[in-house]
Amino acid sequence: MIVCAGPKGSGKTALLKCLQQLLEGKGRRVELQDTRPTIGINMTILKISKTKMCQVREVGGEMAPFLHQQTSDATGLMFVADSSNVFQFGETYVTLLDLLTLEHLKT
Repeated sequence: MIVCAGPKGSGKTALLKCLQQLLEGKGRRVELQDTRPTIGINMTILKISKTKMCQVREVGGEMAPFLHQQTSDATGLMFVADSSNVFQFGETYVTLLDLLTLEHLKT
């Protein structure tokens, strides 16, 4: 299971929807419906091939204080940041550093 994390409004939901549509063969031109901020956790299944699937746990930006718990059983981490939001750089940096120092993510 992969955890998708990042600050609120960084585009986690949009990215996962794009990946899902592309993997489903809906073409390169992906149309996104309106997305709403994730409250809590969303689970997404990405079908990589006919026999391979990947479960992604999207953790809402407001859940940052609980990321250590949400990543304890993760086999991978996807961190999403909005590079156009300069006001969020500090929060993004701290959250990413906190994640990178977790022992269970170092292996």
